[in-house]
Parts: sequence; structure tokens; C-alpha cells
Amino acid sequence: MMTDLRTAPMLARRGRRPHLRAMVVPLLAVALTVIAAGCGGSDEGIWATGQIMQMRVSDVQHVDSVSYRIGDDHYVVHPEVQGQDLVVAKVLLVNRRSAQVSLLVDSRAVDLEGSDARNYPPVDPYARGQKVDGSSADESLFTPFLWDKVEMARDFQILGWLLFEVPKDVDVDRIRWHHVDTFSVILNGP
Repeated sequence: MMTDLRTAPMLARRGRRPHLRAMVVPLLAVALTVIAAGCGGSDEGIWATGQIMQMRVSDVQHVDSVSYRIGDDHYVVHPEVQGQDLVVAKVLLVNRRSAQVSLLVDSRAVDLEGSDARNYPPVDPYARGQKVDGSSADESLFTPFLWDKVEMARDFQILGWLLFEVPKDVDVDRIRWHHVDTFSVILNGP
């Protein structure tokens, strides 16, 4: 049998392809798994987008108190009304479009809508913090706080915790942002 010299290298390559495929497919699968695992944590929470900004809300939970430290001083925030809890929410704000955003996070910038259809403003953790002796086990678990003035350049982001006081039996339906931009993150809804 006579082999055409022009097709001999092609026949030799075809003979090796199944082995190459057997190596490439598992390597590709491993690479995609690593990429997916690495990207999973960055999108945790629920996102909302406005005209200028984006907000991600995660780790929303009812707590009895929030403890924090400033320098050598220790503080704790408790609900002011008996039968109420603090709700904490981890919030990421991102300026996506504006060259500069002057953001003021206060009791009018954001609110929480409860399952009772009432709106609850955020709690100023610095005004409500009561000085205590010594630290607690969960001190600074819910810090830094997202509160006060922030200048945000384009693509700048800020991550912090908001505190709200709500009745113990009220679930969180949504968190609405009102300052600079308007959008809602629906956390519990139809």
C-alpha cells in the first residue's frame, strides 16, 4: 500500500486527537469550575440599579443589640422600644455613572419596609450608642456603619452596615434608597 506523502502527517494527527481530547476536556472542566467558584462570592446578596448608582443588600438579620468600638471606648446600641429588634443589613453602594456623587447617609436617605407595610428609618448608630465598660464577644461584628457624608467618584464603592428598629414579629420586605438616586431591593415579596 502506498501512502500519499501529503496526507501522511494528517493521518498521524488524526490518530492522536482522541488522546488530546481526553486531556483537554477535563482540564477545561476544572478551569471553568475554578472560575465559577472564584466569581460566586462577589455577587452574594440582592442587587438593585438606579440611574446613577447600584446597591447590593445581604446578611439581613434581626439582632438584640449591636456593639462597636471607637478607639478605647466601647458602645452598644439597643432597641429603644420594648418588643422591638434591631435589623442589620450589609449594604454595598456603587457609583456607576456620575463623575462625583456627594452622598449623605442619614434617616432620610434610606428606609426599610416591613411586612406590616410600615416604613422604618435607619438608626444613627453613633447617636444611639451607649458607652459601656469593656468589650463584648460580638463587638464590631456589624461594622463599619454606613452613615454620614461620603464623596464617591465614578466606580467608587462603599460597604457598610445599616441598622433599623422594627417590631420583633415584622419581616423585612424591602430596603429603599432615596438619596441621589431611587431604587429598591426586594427581600421578601410575591
